[in-house]
Amino acid sequence: MRVLVYGTGTMGKGISQIFAQNDHKVLLYNPNIESSKRGLVSLDNGFEKLVTKGKLTVENKNNILNNIEIIDSLEKATDVDLAIEAVSENME
Repeated sequence: MRVLVYGTGTMGKGISQIFAQNDHKVLLYNPNIESSKRGLVSLDNGFEKLVTKGKLTVENKNNILNNIEIIDSLEKATDVDLAIEAVSENME
């Protein structure tokens, strides 16, 4: 399955992680590409901690990260099976 996750905050990263760990292809989008990159680095750091603790192999970590692709435009999110909006809400 191909999943678009719009948002790279706590929820967006967590949703991306679950789908990627279950071998689904994730397109990670945030209008601010730097936020997307920081989100991917944060996921990588989290997986690295699991590797250090022996709960995940380096190969598994790399496979999971390979399932996540940062996109810089929603037009690149073609042929997705599921789109999830996980954008931070400003209640003010």
